[in-house]
Parts: sequence; C-alpha cells; structure tokens
Amino acid sequence: MLTLNIQKRHVIGHNLGIADAMFTEHAADARLGETVPLVGEDILQFADICKMTVDHIDAWLASGALPPSRDVPPVKPIIAPPAKEPATLRVGKLGKLAVRIALWVAERSEKGLGDFIAEEELTKAFPDSSMDELAFAVAELAKDGYLRTSAVISKRIPRIRVAAELFITFDPHAIKTDPASDVVTLVDLALARSNTVGVEELHAATGWPLRRFNPAFAYMVSQIDGRRVLAGGTNDYPARGFFLMDEDRVDLKRFADRLRG
Repeated sequence: MLTLNIQKRHVIGHNLGIADAMFTEHAADARLGETVPLVGEDILQFADICKMTVDHIDAWLASGALPPSRDVPPVKPIIAPPAKEPATLRVGKLGKLAVRIALWVAERSEKGLGDFIAEEELTKAFPDSSMDELAFAVAELAKDGYLRTSAVISKRIPRIRVAAELFITFDPHAIKTDPASDVVTLVDLALARSNTVGVEELHAATGWPLRRFNPAFAYMVSQIDGRRVLAGGTNDYPARGFFLMDEDRVDLKRFADRLRG
C-alpha cells in the first residue's frame, strides 16, 4: 500500500496523472496511458500509514537503539490500518439512485456517445426500484443536464438520451478515464493542425479506444461555435470534425489553460 501510493503521488505530480510503466508494475488494475484516479479515502489511508511509519521512527530515535535491519524486524511491527469502505459517491444534489443510474450508463456505454436508453433496460437493471423512483431519478439527471428526455405516450419513464456531460462527470468513477484531462490533449492536437480538423485523423493521433476518445472530443466540440461543427454523417463519433477560425483557437487555448490550472 505504501509503495503503491508513493508511485501514485509520482504520476500525479510529475506525469499529469497518466499511468506510466513503473506505476502499472505496482497496480494490478492500472493500464499504461490511462488517468490514475485520486480518491479521498486512499489519501486518508496513505496518511495514516505515513504517520504510523514516522511515529515508529521517532520512537526508535528516542530510545537510542540501533535501527531495525531487514533481517531483524522491529519489536512492534508496523501494521497498516484496515482498508476503509469506499465512501458513497456524491455528485451535486443528485440522489443515490440517480448516481447509480449514471454510473451504470457510463459503464455500459460502448462508444461514449449519446446512447438511447429504453424504459425496459432501466427497469431490468434496477429491479429493486419502483417506477416512480426511477422516473424521479431520471428527472434529477435530466434537470442537471446529464440526460436529455422527451415524453412518450403510455410510458411512465420518458425517452432517454445520454448527454456528454454524464460521461465527463462519471467516467472517472465508472471506467477510470477522465475526459476533463483527455480534452486538454485533444485541444493541443487540434491547435497544431490546419483550419479543418477531421475526427478520424484526430482519433488516430491519440491511439485511444473509441470509448475514451468520444467524451473528450464531445467536450472539446462544445467549446466551438456550432456553425463550424461538421455534424452528422457518422455513427461512431459525435461529429465528423470542425473548422477553426482564430477566435476558436483563442477560446480552445484558454479553455485548455483553465483545465490545466
């Protein structure tokens, strides 16, 4: 645990949070090039272990005894505190069921596009929730911009289409990628190109899976004047590409700078 968190600190502090080869050697579920999540509970546990280690060193120095060697363990072995249960994810004012639905949507999406979700799929995925509870949770997500809904005759739950905002917010928790970080890379690639940016060329330049690419691309496109976005004509991407004018370049650069902090 101590080594893993030291490596996590390294990639976050020196590698923009992107898992490198050394980190993947210590984290079994990490994949090279993916964003490393930073969870509050992990930080608290790491702090507990560090404090315990420092306390043992202080006690050793105060006693005047020789330091413990690799072959001679300390009298009181250092025992890491028990792992804590992960805290329930909270997003704004969304209820627990709304958050569960959003995570389920993000996990099941194959392309990270504006998927349609049928009432039957939703009720099957959440059999312990009533229709009224599901309808309320969907309304919460729609109210906060994570879903687009339209009423359907004879259906309790409206027609549902996923908005890019859902992937941007919930992907870091559902599939461990972060569109808000990835979009900075896309902006840099787009600004290095000519006035016309094609989606397939941009996707190829990243080497990312489609599921990771699309939310970040949709996030970037949302910052561009809609009149210059090449919409339609593809089933795999949010748009075919876009044209960039000087004012768009200014907006994109400032947008990426804000995300970089």
